[in-house]
Amino acid sequence: MATERRNYGITSYSSIHVYADETQVDVANNRSYISTELWILGSSYSAYNVDCNVTGGGGYTNSHLTANGWVKLVSGGFWAPHNADGTGSATVGSYYSSGYGNMPYGEFTLTLTKIARASQPSINTWPNNSPDITAGVACNIHMNKQANFTHKVSYSFGKKSGVIATGVVDNCSWTPPTSLLDQISTATVGYGGISVETYSGSTKIGDTKTCNFNLHIPSNSNPTIGAITLTEQHAGVKAKNANVTVQQISKKLVSVPVSAKYSASIKTVTCDGVTLSNNNGTYTGYISNKSNGTYKITAIDSRGLQSSNTVTQTFYEYAKPFINATLKRESETSAKGTLSVNGSYSTILSNTLSMTIQRNDESSTTVSPSLSNGSISYSKSYTDLNYVQSFTVKVKATDGFGESVEATAVLGVGQYALWMGKYNVKVGGKLNVGSDLTVGGVITANGNISTSAEMISSSHRYKGASPAAHLVGEGVYMNTHSNTKMYTTSKMISHRFTDAYVFDPSYFQLIDDGDGYKKIKILKRGMYCSGQVILAK
Repeated sequence: MATERRNYGITSYSSIHVYADETQVDVANNRSYISTELWILGSSYSAYNVDCNVTGGGGYTNSHLTANGWVKLVSGGFWAPHNADGTGSATVGSYYSSGYGNMPYGEFTLTLTKIARASQPSINTWPNNSPDITAGVACNIHMNKQANFTHKVSYSFGKKSGVIATGVVDNCSWTPPTSLLDQISTATVGYGGISVETYSGSTKIGDTKTCNFNLHIPSNSNPTIGAITLTEQHAGVKAKNANVTVQQISKKLVSVPVSAKYSASIKTVTCDGVTLSNNNGTYTGYISNKSNGTYKITAIDSRGLQSSNTVTQTFYEYAKPFINATLKRESETSAKGTLSVNGSYSTILSNTLSMTIQRNDESSTTVSPSLSNGSISYSKSYTDLNYVQSFTVKVKATDGFGESVEATAVLGVGQYALWMGKYNVKVGGKLNVGSDLTVGGVITANGNISTSAEMISSSHRYKGASPAAHLVGEGVYMNTHSNTKMYTTSKMISHRFTDAYVFDPSYFQLIDDGDGYKKIKILKRGMYCSGQVILAK
């Protein structure tokens, strides 16, 4: 403990002595007690009006002091506080005055004993802290004590806290429980603290000291994916082999249990990109249109951690049946004809194919097509394809997976020779009439009407432009070779008639030059040319 001695001479046979001693250390309150005394040493010394004091003393006065040897004038003491780190010092002051001699006021500093303070904990290393720890993995907590203290060690993390150990001397081991991770269900690391209370016996020393830690989730924290179950939904595939995947038509019900770890929750579960639905921890969904036999499950939890698992089935490439159908007669007017069908089908898993045909005037029948290396062929002959009727034949092909395709063959009406109905007669070729032809209605012609002899009609009409020449100007000249009179325009040679009759003078004008020939001059154009014409032979 600290101690100090000072003296000051008054006369050649007297002196003042100041004593200061650190007599008590209060560890719990971080302070020391300083005992002080002021003495006079004299040889038959005598003085009047004495006044003196020392720090911590009550003071001394005397109107007449005599001393022959050592005389203690003042004694006392005081508590000196230490710094937070246990270091401390105390200042002691004193003075003496009398009518005979004086010691002026003076001070000195007493350096005190350092008091051991509360321990500062650290994790894994000392004295510096290494804060990164993992839930479920043991770590060491060092006290870094300064004296023979004991300690109470506790933790806090989120809304949770607890005592790790009591009576710890140097260090202790702590395995952070994984149950703490419910405080960080959406994060991979959380932040907490270790607190240490320091005791000397049963007396707490100083303040509670702390150090921080970063609690990480364990390395195996990814979601757990259980066994993947695939249940075929397509009846045709299921009937042949439910444990294979067939291109285009397979439809699998995927079922898989998935769970998150350490208080996380499952955010999404997908199979080949298709989100599955949660049913009490089992995730299900339908997967179709596969181009391979591998089904990949991917699970992501609330912390963003991801796991994947796959299951693989035998994969078969497949195409649905395809057919073409045609129906043809032997000739335009024949009742004989043939239905021809060709196409393709998939041969995987011993696939089969059946076919039905149905003519529009018959019931459906099942037939057996020829099958060879994935090719389909079939033909059927008919003898009752009346050429004045049209026919359709619907062909349906169904394979062993239950997949169907349809095609329709259409046969139109054939070329008519002569067909008579209630309201009309149809002639397939030219109609030659050897005698008179009487028509009770309108004659409709898609082409020209021509005659090789004189034809007289009371009303001869043509749809479209007039067949007569459009005479817009005229001139007469003589053919010097044949001396034949010709009528012409600047555009074309006009028609010459032996006789003509005009029924609509608003459209036509009859011109007679008195030379035995007549011509028609068109006054205006119209949709119909109406008149009676006798053509020259």
